[in-house]
Amino acid sequence: MRSLALLALAAFVTATPAFAARWEAVGVTAKGNQVFIDASKMKKATGDVRAIAYRVLYATPLDLDGRSIASARFDARFDCRSGTVTTDKITLFTDPESTRSLAQKRERVPMTVKEPEGSSGDVARQAVCR
Repeated sequence: MRSLALLALAAFVTATPAFAARWEAVGVTAKGNQVFIDASKMKKATGDVRAIAYRVLYATPLDLDGRSIASARFDARFDCRSGTVTTDKITLFTDPESTRSLAQKRERVPMTVKEPEGSSGDVARQAVCR
């Protein structure tokens, strides 16, 4: 039984890199926040829509009810033709490495918006829709 557990652990450890994100820096927002996309998970959905995870490293941490937000991850879909973004899930982190999650929100009814020029969504969209 013990050897079976060790075998399962070894399989998990060797499979872990396949699930690892491959973050690539794609730009900086108007406020100096760094934006990264997970190139390993980018996929073309339908037509001109691209599904992607992008991460923002805040130059100045945000304050949320006395808690410091150093970075955030967004699971989103970009419509390259219309220039809009639909955010499906947001995860807030207290550390710049995005390892200590503070809060996570999955949108029940995702809202589609046109991101302001120079925002993190705009920087990510420009990189994804090249």
